[in-house]
This record gives sequence, C-alpha cells and structure tokens, in this order.
Amino acid sequence: MPTSPVSFPLPSPALALVGVVVAVLLGGAACGPSIAPGKAEPGSVGAPCTGPESCTAVTDAECLRISAEGYCATDCAGLGQFTCPSGSVCEELGDQAIYCVDGCCTNSDCRDDFRCARRPELDIYVDLGLCAQPGVCLASCTTDAGCEVGNRCDKASGDCVPKKGVDAGVGSSCSDNEDCNSGTCLTSFPGGYCTSPCGTQFQGCEPGSECYAIGDGSASCLLLCQTGDECRAGYRCQEVASGDSGKILGYCVPRCETSGCPDGQSCEASGACIEGSAGPGPIGAFCAGDNDCESGQCDTAAPNGYCTSSCGACDGACVGGACRASCDAEADCRFGYLCIDSACVPACRNDADCGGEDVCDTGRGRCRPKSTGTSQVVDFKTETITVTGDGSPQVVFELPDNAISAVVYADDGREELIALNQVFAPGDTLVFDISDPVNSRFGLLPTSSNFSALLPPGPVFNFVPGTYKVSFVRDGGSASTNIRIFGKVTNGFPERQSLDIVLTFVGGPEGIDASAAQSDSDFVRAISVFRDLYGKLGIDFGNVTYENLDSGAAALRTIDSVDGPNNELGQLFSKSKNLGQGINFFFVQEIVGGDEGFIILGIAGGIPGPPAIQGTPHSGVALTMMGFRDQPNVLGQTMAHEGGHYLGLFHTSESGGTSHDPLPDTAQCPASNDSDFDGYVTTQECAGKGSDNFMFWLAADGSNKVSDEQGRVVRRNPATK
Repeated sequence: MPTSPVSFPLPSPALALVGVVVAVLLGGAACGPSIAPGKAEPGSVGAPCTGPESCTAVTDAECLRISAEGYCATDCAGLGQFTCPSGSVCEELGDQAIYCVDGCCTNSDCRDDFRCARRPELDIYVDLGLCAQPGVCLASCTTDAGCEVGNRCDKASGDCVPKKGVDAGVGSSCSDNEDCNSGTCLTSFPGGYCTSPCGTQFQGCEPGSECYAIGDGSASCLLLCQTGDECRAGYRCQEVASGDSGKILGYCVPRCETSGCPDGQSCEASGACIEGSAGPGPIGAFCAGDNDCESGQCDTAAPNGYCTSSCGACDGACVGGACRASCDAEADCRFGYLCIDSACVPACRNDADCGGEDVCDTGRGRCRPKSTGTSQVVDFKTETITVTGDGSPQVVFELPDNAISAVVYADDGREELIALNQVFAPGDTLVFDISDPVNSRFGLLPTSSNFSALLPPGPVFNFVPGTYKVSFVRDGGSASTNIRIFGKVTNGFPERQSLDIVLTFVGGPEGIDASAAQSDSDFVRAISVFRDLYGKLGIDFGNVTYENLDSGAAALRTIDSVDGPNNELGQLFSKSKNLGQGINFFFVQEIVGGDEGFIILGIAGGIPGPPAIQGTPHSGVALTMMGFRDQPNVLGQTMAHEGGHYLGLFHTSESGGTSHDPLPDTAQCPASNDSDFDGYVTTQECAGKGSDNFMFWLAADGSNKVSDEQGRVVRRNPATK
C-alpha cells in the first residue's frame, strides 16, 4: 500500500484508467499494457489468494479483499503502467489506491463472480483487432455503490450498466440532469454537456472521461479526445499532454467564442484562450503593457494589469491621482477588484498590502484589524425547504460585517446525493453554478444524507457583507430538507485559533486504548507530528480528549464499507461525541476500501465535514492503526491531511495534475509534469511544485509545508475557535 494518507471516493469507486490513456495513445517509448485472454493463472494478478504469499508470480504482492477468496494485485501508484506484470493494467480503485489488476476482453476472461468492467481508454485493442470490449476484472456488483460513476448495478447479471443509456455518457448533449447517466447536465455549455463534478477523493468519472478544470473554474468530468474531430460541433480538443508520435491527450471543451476566457486571457481564432489581450482595452481592462490599453497607460503592478490614465482624461473615477473604472457594485469590477467609493480598486492579496498592524482578510479582499477577542459561531438562517432533481427555492440570508465565514448545511437524511445548485453574492453576483463550472469561482461536490460547504473556500470571490442567495439540487426525487446557515464572527481576522479534538479508540486497535495511547511512545510521536503541522497553520490544540468506543465497538473495529446504504463508516461517524466546535478522530484496526478490498489509511467525512455538527454520517475522521508502528510519523501526517479535508482544504494537485485547489499561494503541479506519461504526477515529478505540501494528493512523511491561505481557510472554519 502507499505510505501516504489514503481516502476513498464517495459515493462510488473512482475507476479511472489514466495510465493506459497516456502510455498507449501518446506513443511513449515503452510498451503499453497487455491484455491476455483467459482467466488469471494461479499466483498471478487477479488470481485468488489468502495472503501476499499466495501471489507467487507477483512482485511486492498484496492480497486485496475484493472477494472472499482474495485478489492478487500490486501497487502501481507513482510507477505507472510499465510496472504491471503481463496481462494486467494499472487501475485507480480509489484515492491513492492504484493497483495492477487483471485485464480482460469478456466476462469469461474473469473469475466466477467477477465482471469485465469496460474501459473505453483501452480501445487501442479494438483498433488493433485484438479485443472487442477491453476492460479490467472487478468483482460483480451487488448494489449501485459498487459501480462506476454514471452506472447502475444489473443485479441479475452482476454487471454495471449505464443508468440512462450509451448515448447519455459524459460529453453527450442534454437539456436537463435527467438526460445524463451522471445526473448532471452543464446547460451553460453549447447544446448541454453531460458530466459530473469531480476533483477530490469524493467523486470519480465515467469510463472514457477524466477530471479537468477549465481555466480557474471548478473541475468536471470531460470527454477524452485526441483530435478535434472527436468532439461535437462548437467544441475543441484541449491538449493536456503530447507524445513523440504527435498524438495528444485532451478533453472536449467549449470553444471560447461561447464560453469566454479567464481574466488575463483572450479568445483566438482556434477557439482556445491565450495569454494576453486581443487588442487595446478601456479603463479597467487587464493589460501586460501600455500597448494593451486605449489610454496607452498600463498599471502593471495591479493584478493582471490595469488600464488607467491621468485624472484629467478620466471617464471613470479618479483615485489617488489615477483613473479607475467606475462601479455601483462588486459585480461591475473584474475578479480581484472591489467597488469602493464608486471605483474598482485592487483587493488586498497579503498583509504587505495593508498598513500598520492590519492584516489582509483575503476572502473579503479588505484589510482588517487583527482579532483581539474570541470568535463566536452564529446562526444566519434556518429553514426547511423542498429539494428536487430540478432544484429548490432560494434561501436568502444576510451576512453581517463581522463575519469571516459562512457554512451552508443541508440535511435530508436520504441516501441520494445532495449539493448546492447556485450561490449568489451581494448584487446578485453569481459565484457558483453546478451547471456552469467555467464561470464558477470554486468547486463543490455532492454528498449523501447531508451536505456542507464552507464559504469562502479561499480568496475566490469577494466575500463581502450583504444579501446572499443559495439553492440546492438532489439526485432525483423530492425531499424535505433542513437548511442551516451559520458562520464565525469576530472583531477582526484571527491570526491563531484553537481546535478541540476527541481521540476515540474502537475495539483496542493494535492493542491501544484511550489509557495506553497517552503514554505510548509511537502514538505520542504521531500526535506530535500532527500538532506541529497545525501549529504552522495557526491552529493550537485546545481540549484533547481520549475515549474508548464501547457501544458497537466489536462490529466497527474493522470498517468494511465506506459507501452505500447504512455503511459502517457512516455508522461510526454517527457515534461522534457532541463536543461543540472541534473534530472527532476515530482509530480503528483497518478501513477496507469497499468492493475493491484495499486498505485505507485515513478518510474524512467531507470537504469540509459538517463543522461544529456531530452525530451525522459525515461527522468525523477515521484512521487505520494496523502497522502504524512501522511509521508513526505517517499516522500523524494522515491525521493532519484528513483533518485538513474536514476543515475545508482540497488537494493542492490531484493525481492527474488536471485539477487543483482554489488557493493562489499553493504550488500547482500540472499534467505536463507527468514525465513518464503514466497519468499520475508523483512526488518526484512535482519536486518544487507542491509535492512537499501536506495536502498534496500523495502527501507522505516529509510533506510538511503549509501555505498562508491554507491557514486562513482552517481558521475561518467554525470547527476552530
């Protein structure tokens, strides 16, 4: 197993075969994976096992619990396709759980009670006439949770089949959510575009698509392509990587004539956004030099440049001897600028932009005094509404001037997914639309039973006081839903906060209970690593409580299910102690990754988990204790990483390098750093580009860097005080 914090995608496994796409389609020098007909030979990848020793033909073997008979596999995380034995391919079974698994052409190539899960990414074998339906051998499904995103379980055959049909997959045209296998239609895209939100360990993509963030927008599953001919009219193939053969790996995205471009870019004839201006712009437009401005004067010190002029020739507002674009509200200004005294002026970006002892509240873009008192959690709105697959009524709330955050919490107690549909900031400025990832300022993912969102998730929109409007959507049907909107208020912006934690031991994992843990040298070392990392974020430990879980401990000592109805992880989190503000950490012997049977080192109840709300199926962080004595630092690292998710932090870069967190001061490692074309950006490939951050997707012992914005996010969270 990887020696780094591992979480599992909810609500269903992320079964994305990135490595094959890059290795085969890009024509790298090494040979691609091979698919051999027939069942796995004894001791080889895919064969039954009772332990690693049974897998005699596999180097560094692991025996996954995909079935009662076991499943021989080997870790290929960060190593790629070319490390897999003949007849197997590298498959992402879950977040950081990447294994060589048995390749197949039909169900008959797999063991009894297994299915050949179709992988369009392997269609090179179809082109070569070697295989009509290439895929990988996985356990036959028994519930929808055992299937890939966009699929349902045909219980009669054990196969996963499209929910709506083969013509309703990612990239297909649509007019509403019901038209898509994934349940999400991007109606803002020309002709509609079937997709699903993605970008964290909580959601994967349908086979044949991958997670990608367009510009600064939120990440969505997009259709894979090699040429523009493979995309619908009005779309182009956005290149992400290319190989020596001249072939490319790309995604079908709207041409910029219809989608527009981010600040600092312009639309060229090819339909792609390019850096720079398309021509001289008016006062307030972005610029890189004087020639980009109608006035002939560019303030290059301003964010993305700012066309200005002397006050004598000003058609806008004169501020500090320079002309600024005039405005009536924030919506009249470019992102990164505020409307102050009827002029668009730059928001502060760091404390250096503020005078005296003030600090920059980057979420609001304004300088504020340092907090001198304690923070409080205050309710802004509670309401019960009906949420359907088409949406919900708007919930309107007022954000007070002393608020530094707002949590939007929805609870319907149902198994179907629920999420935010739209968020409007003051002035009816749209900052999030689940159907418009390009123009959304941040990304959010649906969860089942209850949903939490932390606003702002970073300096992604001007979080100013005033009237906000939010609406919700669910995965079909109709449900009465309790809405609570609350946040943290303070007389300034806090430089330090404290976090109460409850450490609960379930059934004495690794022989440790609440009493023994406090003096166990290995566990004390893990807590020290955790404490030191959070100290860098401006978080001090408050009350630290050690407890044993007595009720249901025997059944939950090993967590065998992390998704689906009445899963054991949700049962465990529902036992979280009502501690007010803080986080419950549960220590179990091991967490098994659902139908795929790999071991999860740690998993958070959400991004964020429900702040200051206990007793729900998402209220906690669970940690595997098995084998922790070999690397106690990794346990501490896992606690910090998964606790970071619970407090609202995303991975700085996801595994493919195609989506990143929304924070401007965390280094990004793009897909172009994937030097071996295996589909994963590894710690080595991302050296100097964020792999040393504790929230890097493959974070491990030694990933101990934090950023200022990460600290601001967790200090805004109402779980801290």
